[in-house]
Amino acid sequence: MKYDPPQSRPSLPQPDVEAILSLLSETCKLPSRNAQIRTLMNGLVRLIDAKSWVWGVSVRLEADSLPTWLLHLYGGFDEESYAKFVRAQEHPDMQWLTAPYVELLMQTDGQLTRSRQQTDPDNLYRKSSVRALWEAAGVEPGLLSCKVLNPSTVSGVAIYRRPKEPLFEERERLITHILLTEVPWLHQPTPEDVGVPVRKLSPRRLTICNLLAQGMSRAAIAEHLGIKESTVNSYTKEIFKVFGVHSQPELMTRLHADDHPADS
Repeated sequence: MKYDPPQSRPSLPQPDVEAILSLLSETCKLPSRNAQIRTLMNGLVRLIDAKSWVWGVSVRLEADSLPTWLLHLYGGFDEESYAKFVRAQEHPDMQWLTAPYVELLMQTDGQLTRSRQQTDPDNLYRKSSVRALWEAAGVEPGLLSCKVLNPSTVSGVAIYRRPKEPLFEERERLITHILLTEVPWLHQPTPEDVGVPVRKLSPRRLTICNLLAQGMSRAAIAEHLGIKESTVNSYTKEIFKVFGVHSQPELMTRLHADDHPADS
């Protein structure tokens, strides 16, 4: 069954359409894919009055298990708030909070963009134990836009506002959906030599892997996660072994090997 957008959805006013076209034009002129993604997402955040964004690829996204995200790029977070965000993203409660969206996504062959109130109409998030972690990171779940690339890989973008700010409305959801549907270069499958190792990582090792991938030091990771640096060192050695690398720069190169020149 395909996802069928509501027939009564509002059309966008001309200024929004022009802003989307302008942002796409600006983005297409940039020399690399990562530069394109950062410009696109920073522009989108400004357009819909959001705070932060994250783009990544999931190599294990199932309704009955915790999503496994390899986070590539982000904006609107400092180092400390990003580390707290990663902890929130990988909290066990995120499995049942995202399950309705994942179930619908698996039935969709295109881009699926949903607001929090669409995937959580009963507002169960407010009663969840993960809420405190999200608020500590300075954000709350808002919009999620994903595309299934193959049976084992999903490319996704999440956009956030600050706690207690208004939830995203249909206009913001529609702008996000239209804009992200127009950039096929955003969605590239993760190579199997990366995807397979990621599936072997436990939630805590994946958390540390995502922080290492952003260049965060082991001392900073230990401080942000509230664990000993020796524990981080131990996890890091295991992560290096899984990926077949010997240093953090090697790991970063391996995980971000898709920062290739933009398509002409």
